[in-house]
Amino acid sequence: MVKLIIFDIGGVMLDFSEDEYASYISHKLGISERLFKKELMRLIEKMELGYMGADDLENELSKKFHVPKGSFEFGKAFAKLAKLNWNVINLVRKLSKRYKVVLLTNVSFVRYMEMRRLWLSKAHLRTFASCYLHMRKPSPRIYKYVLKVLGVKAKDALFIDNMEENVNGAKRAGIKSFRFVSYEDLVRRLIDLGIEVV
Repeated sequence: MVKLIIFDIGGVMLDFSEDEYASYISHKLGISERLFKKELMRLIEKMELGYMGADDLENELSKKFHVPKGSFEFGKAFAKLAKLNWNVINLVRKLSKRYKVVLLTNVSFVRYMEMRRLWLSKAHLRTFASCYLHMRKPSPRIYKYVLKVLGVKAKDALFIDNMEENVNGAKRAGIKSFRFVSYEDLVRRLIDLGIEVV
């Protein structure tokens, strides 16, 4: 029986991808999108683990691409490009009245603060952010940590994420998991698991 539902944020509750960010910034600055994305992805993991801040990212990228510091709009571009998925957000709110619902996200400090400003502070849902925990999905450690903090057994939890690697990480931790592909598919899968969605 599902007692806890763990939702990812990016790609589930809001639409945003590093590809979208890389495309936006590289076109704005006139730099190679392929090279920018390669360099960005090298730094993102450090940021999401809380070991690097936005200033450090700006310093490294401005040196690498010979553009002024402040050009990469790491938080500002996120706020501009991210689109809230209100169908999922409203469903999560309904579910939180019947089930224990939490959010688990790989995120940097600056983007976490943008998410809080945009809507998260009003959601009243406990959020586990990788930048504060110094661990990130898909490591089974982060899922086990969430379960331990909440006092829930893996067999009683469900995890939903848009990335297959993160779904597989949760499965390795013993948690029922599936990949988010659309709101309609999400509702169908929840119903199939016996979860009340209305």
